[in-house]
Amino acid sequence: MDVHAPSEPIHTWKDFFLHLITITIGLLIALSMEAGVEWMHHRNEVKETREALRVEREHNRKSFAMNTVHYRTGGALMQNNLLVLVYLQQHPGTPEEKLPGIIVWGTYYEPITEATWKTATQTGVTALMPQDEVTKDDALYSELEILESTQVDLYRAVTQAQKYAFIDPDVTHLTPAQLETEIELTQNVLEANYRRGAWLMGVNKDFPDFTPAPSMQEIIEPIHFIRSPEDRKKLAAAAAITNARVKPAFAAAIAAK
Repeated sequence: MDVHAPSEPIHTWKDFFLHLITITIGLLIALSMEAGVEWMHHRNEVKETREALRVEREHNRKSFAMNTVHYRTGGALMQNNLLVLVYLQQHPGTPEEKLPGIIVWGTYYEPITEATWKTATQTGVTALMPQDEVTKDDALYSELEILESTQVDLYRAVTQAQKYAFIDPDVTHLTPAQLETEIELTQNVLEANYRRGAWLMGVNKDFPDFTPAPSMQEIIEPIHFIRSPEDRKKLAAAAAITNARVKPAFAAAIAAK
């Protein structure tokens, strides 16, 4: 904006103040217009970013639902593999066609998308948004990133477990030592799938629109956290000893809350 000198000479204080007031009003109008234009620009940026984040969230919700499906199918496959491998260990020499099932390797996951969120943070648009809204979005993407890492870990565990098949896909040709290692690698796969299920459940707990998610029962059942009624009855006396041993620690923890 340019400020020009008066076209006519100033002869009186009245002329001087009139010219000064004119300049001041002009500056105020210009600054107000500039601020208004900037405000509208920021408002449009926030509006466009919110819409892009909504679309990205919807994509991630669909990926989440598919990953719950993959968690369930992958877990069933790996439990099948472990059952077959343990049977072979307990019945050495069993031909492949006589095993109680076939070995099937594979894992799938739908990757999350976070390009819009990263762009919003890198360009500073999030600084224009209410901080409680930004905090919630940041928490969501942080949890989704951890979920993504559990799925990548699972993929790596599966590729490690099926490595023997590069030479010979017939597990009955494994030596006893190799078979023992293979059982451990398959357990690693189930452990990785357990972690994925736990994070799926955690995301759903904090963000209920991400559905469906595995239940607690689904997650803990493969690792036998819940014992059978017969086992609980048989272990009742030993369980009482453990309960008495840990009770003070739990009582202290509750009192400290």
